[in-house]
Amino acid sequence: MSPLRPYLLAGLLAMSCTVSSANAAIISYSYGTDFGDANFTSGDVTALAELVPGFGEVADFSGFTAGYIAIIERGDLTFATKIANAQAAGAVGVIILNRPPDNLNMGPDPNELRPTNIPTVRFSLTLSQELRDELALDPATNLTYRIRLSNTEPPLFQRILPDNASVPEPSSLAIFGIGACLAGFGAARRRRQVA
Repeated sequence: MSPLRPYLLAGLLAMSCTVSSANAAIISYSYGTDFGDANFTSGDVTALAELVPGFGEVADFSGFTAGYIAIIERGDLTFATKIANAQAAGAVGVIILNRPPDNLNMGPDPNELRPTNIPTVRFSLTLSQELRDELALDPATNLTYRIRLSNTEPPLFQRILPDNASVPEPSSLAIFGIGACLAGFGAARRRRQVA
């Protein structure tokens, strides 16, 4: 491959990329792959999310911010109990971080079904670990999610990135592409002069 080709290829690829600013700020998750839902909850909410220490016991919500989506680890309690405790603490939704085995279903315990009216989803093992890692690096990370669970529409789960998230704009990609092409032409020309 000539010295020109790698630069030219990188430049052309960069120029052909398009990033829609309107869509770049939202990450949509796939139902059944990335998340599952609690089939006994419903609602449509967009809110900041906050990690709840522990497994969702009543005492775990002592410092919880009402109006937020509660992020709760799987384990120790039934899902219905976690959701009821979150709702009692003022949560508007619940995200359950999964643990092995990787099962996205959250069926209710028929002996303990409690009335709840906040939407609840459960992350896959992979996404649960990615979120744990992100929160370990920066516990103050701005997490905003939308959860929509309904009998009439498909489940929807999205992360809404803050306005200041570093997402490349199409204009910067085009400038990079032109620069990479020019660098390739310059490198090829210099090699021909040296030879």
